Amino acid sequence: MAVSMKWFYVAWVLAVVLAFPLIQASGVYAAESTAQEKTLSFLTDVILLDLTKYNVTLVSDSVTYPAEYGGLTQEEVRYKLETNGSDLDVTFVYRDSILAFGTIYVHPDRSPLHYTQAQPANLIDTTKGLLERYQKYTGSSRYQELRDTLDLVAKVESTTVTLGNVKLRIYAEGRIASFAWAYLYNGLEKPGLDIVFSYGAVETINDQWNLFKVGSTTVSVSKEEAISIARERAKSFSWKVGLDPNATEIKDFKILDEPVKTSLGLRTREPLTLYPHWLVTLYFDKTYPGSVIGVEVGIWADTGEIHYIIAVSTGGGFPPPPEDSTVPPTEPPSSQQPGFLGSSLPVEYGYAIVTIIVVAIATAAFLVYFRKIKKTTGEVKEILKEPYNERETRTFATLFHTIMLR
Repeated sequence: MAVSMKWFYVAWVLAVVLAFPLIQASGVYAAESTAQEKTLSFLTDVILLDLTKYNVTLVSDSVTYPAEYGGLTQEEVRYKLETNGSDLDVTFVYRDSILAFGTIYVHPDRSPLHYTQAQPANLIDTTKGLLERYQKYTGSSRYQELRDTLDLVAKVESTTVTLGNVKLRIYAEGRIASFAWAYLYNGLEKPGLDIVFSYGAVETINDQWNLFKVGSTTVSVSKEEAISIARERAKSFSWKVGLDPNATEIKDFKILDEPVKTSLGLRTREPLTLYPHWLVTLYFDKTYPGSVIGVEVGIWADTGEIHYIIAVSTGGGFPPPPEDSTVPPTEPPSSQQPGFLGSSLPVEYGYAIVTIIVVAIATAAFLVYFRKIKKTTGEVKEILKEPYNERETRTFATLFHTIMLR
């Protein structure tokens, strides 16, 4: 009898302990499931779309754990909005349940959208209103700083304005108008919020305001030193033309003294953490095989260490970077978060399965022990006769206590 009780206690304690991660995981998934609600809320409360005029269909809802974001939960939600004469493809991405990126593509481009209220004729006023609603949507007062920079702009044209530590760049060309805000740290720009309009309607929103933190703003490497480091590294650079094992390796080239393109900014060296970074582009005297016209060298401005070196091609694209054993990878390989006990099974599912097994064992132990009771009191019999809704609050207290007294 004592042995049965011992195992009974152990099984139930294990069930309770293992249930806590499952409860926490359930809370996470409950939070993730609201991404659909957040997307629809953004469309109605921020963009002011009248969804009653559209046939709204959920296309997909997926969850990943990108390594470059420290394994944070990333959820992508896609909707299709259809109405007479036009369709909208909506894709929103949330990281750690916070909006990171959203796109609203209208087909065809010039199709009018259905709003719940008339939109201002001036795009500056439209953007001000959108930021005010977005601030309410996020619950963060810091977006007021972004909205205030628009008071310095009279019309939509390509320009740059700065208010305090906030810089706003406006680009306007044809159907496109973009507003890009950045926060200044000792002259370095931390990415903030980007909003792109197409024919006066919001097409994309990219919000990194709350996602990244700044690890350092110390610039120990000057522009001249960065160029010198890049030139020295470029001397031993080479690339291959072709994909077969016998591809031609190109390593004889001439680097011009001028022009040299440099830029200083912030880049991720650790997940979600930014550090000062030099980008130096050196140009060759001619176009070499593979349409290569130069090299681009990334250098950490606080340490002087080389981040990467790649070939620059005429099309603006870059061939695959060559292996460089002297430059350790700065970002972990992209993969999903490790599964339960190292398997591919999601951690939450693993805990669920284990919990179910333990509860089953505990229940079996309970039943075995219950059957061994030779004498059951009248109180227990009466409790078991009651309807579930009436006895559920008594069973674990009275019934369990009565059996333990045996």
